[in-house]
Amino acid sequence: MNKHKNKLIAFGTTDSQWTGVFQQIERISSVKIGYITCMQKRFTAYQNAFPNVICHRLSDAIKGISPPEINSQGHKPNSKIKKIIAEYRPIALKMLDRLETWERKISEKERIEHFDKLVSYWDFVLENLSPSIAFFPITPHACYDYVAYELCKAKGIPTIICERTGLPSRVVFLNSYQQTCLSASVLKSGTEKKYSENLPQDLADYLVALRSKDS
Repeated sequence: MNKHKNKLIAFGTTDSQWTGVFQQIERISSVKIGYITCMQKRFTAYQNAFPNVICHRLSDAIKGISPPEINSQGHKPNSKIKKIIAEYRPIALKMLDRLETWERKISEKERIEHFDKLVSYWDFVLENLSPSIAFFPITPHACYDYVAYELCKAKGIPTIICERTGLPSRVVFLNSYQQTCLSASVLKSGTEKKYSENLPQDLADYLVALRSKDS
């Protein structure tokens, strides 16, 4: 993998608008787009815009299948990472419910094996890509992205999560999925004036309304 001192890794960015967003990021900063998980139909657009990007098919990422550019076979996370990530295993295993069907149930043993495989793979990717930031267009929920998210936290890699709002064309970017309740994480701290001064008026009013609703 090509190491760049400022590289972004993105998870599940399948919507077409992200190509333009990432192009703008490259234009106004030193960050380069290094790795993206997305639907295969988005590969061409991303590869044309970012010639050195690694595109990982979303369905393969969920199943624990790596892209052809990466061979993580034999990699094992260090004991410190294993200890940290073990705390989040119950949450990750529950997320695998979405892979079950009426005909095919996933046993506890299979879930643990899949979790361990994901931990090893994404630990390898993060160690070798050395991203300066990890981007999630929605809260991690598909097990693979949650594992990657917790590994980023364990390694001190900054994370950004895109939080939808009830306003057209407005989103809020958060550093942690625990901040998803905006009224609790931001506004109840008593800093709504500070935030409203730096936000467009419609978004500032929306966040204040959230606080009123939850109070």
